[in-house]
Amino acid sequence: GFDWDLGDGTLGGGMTVTHAYTQAGAYTVHLLASNACGWAAMSHTLSVVEPCTPVEIVTVTYSAESCQVSLSAELTGTAPFTWLWDMGTLGTSTETHPLFDLGQTGTYTGTLEAWNCGEDGYAVHTFSVDVFCTTEYKIYLPLLFKGAEN
Repeated sequence: GFDWDLGDGTLGGGMTVTHAYTQAGAYTVHLLASNACGWAAMSHTLSVVEPCTPVEIVTVTYSAESCQVSLSAELTGTAPFTWLWDMGTLGTSTETHPLFDLGQTGTYTGTLEAWNCGEDGYAVHTFSVDVFCTTEYKIYLPLLFKGAEN
């Protein structure tokens, strides 16, 4: 016969056993197999992890101040997430809320790639940002001093 101890207080019998663990954790499973000739025992530790919901990119938003753009995104799925913002020739960032200096007025296209679930979850989103760079002009006027008359 086959006698199983599944490590969480659950016992089973038969050549195969199916069991759903209710909590994440490490469980040591013991099997005792016996017949008319004797018995054999073995054990194995299982690692049960929480189910992971793959990442989805809901929205990408930005705020622009002059030529500098701050990017943000709303993601769903099981955290933690890995981020990769790509603004082409302007560079990349792995920050959650990166800041890019776009340099001049225009419409720019970028992509956000996000991973989770041990990199089994993946999503990509293309976005565009419009920036209007303001230029500050400073005028320097010479100061004239007139000497005091005696």
